[in-house]
Amino acid sequence: MRTLLVLSLLFLAAGCAPAYAPGPAPGGSEPVIDGVVVVGAWDAVEVLGDPEATRDLERDVLVKTLTITAGGRVTLSGVDRRAGGGTQTYRGQLDGRRVTFEGLSGSAILRVVRGRLHLEDPFGVTTVYRRISG
Repeated sequence: MRTLLVLSLLFLAAGCAPAYAPGPAPGGSEPVIDGVVVVGAWDAVEVLGDPEATRDLERDVLVKTLTITAGGRVTLSGVDRRAGGGTQTYRGQLDGRRVTFEGLSGSAILRVVRGRLHLEDPFGVTTVYRRISG
């Protein structure tokens, strides 16, 4: 239940996130986490320790996509049909393995485990993403 609340709060805060202007990557390098270039799009496939949320991801009741640019800009977008179904989007910046999303307190931590991207939010909830492009 805590995970559902956290996910709902993250999606509700989306209106606070300003867009980033396009631009070249700082320093010209692509972001690398745990030896893996993480540029591209990633779809959520699991919420660790929360089988209900994982089932919702499997059934497309909950859909989340994380996109990372060469400049380290991060966009988290998704639809939570349990909470009304509108698309929510958060934008942030990657610094090392930390992502700070505009309008949200705290920062998320990224790790790569067996080729999948793990995003641990400020509340300790970890969502697992598989690469879909990049």
